[in-house]
Amino acid sequence: MKHHLHIIFSGLLTIFLLSACESLPANEQEEPGVVTASEPVEARVEERQPATVQEALQADAQLARTMSLDDFAKHMKSRETYYSQFEAVSYEDDFVKIEMDGDKLKVETPKGKVSLEDDNGKITAEKEKP
Repeated sequence: MKHHLHIIFSGLLTIFLLSACESLPANEQEEPGVVTASEPVEARVEERQPATVQEALQADAQLARTMSLDDFAKHMKSRETYYSQFEAVSYEDDFVKIEMDGDKLKVETPKGKVSLEDDNGKITAEKEKP
């Protein structure tokens, strides 16, 4: 009889422990670094910096599609210091052409052309007529 009570008691103890483990929060059950279904993937993905100047140019070129010519010129003026550390800077796709020659940055879109001169921070824009 004692043996049967011992088996029943150990079975109940096992069931109790298993149910207690299931009720723990997900972050205490999993190993560190494991993404659970309750955690959004975006929380684990770090912001990736462009590996090359071409990737940076491509990312900036995408902004030309959503910005006015003046706003895009101001944005490119703020990026001029970054691009000045590279020898040859040029990018062209079906919408925008970006080129840096020495201290002069030229941007051309269907909305118009912009020249950014580093000497005095001057922005010269030639807007296309509709």
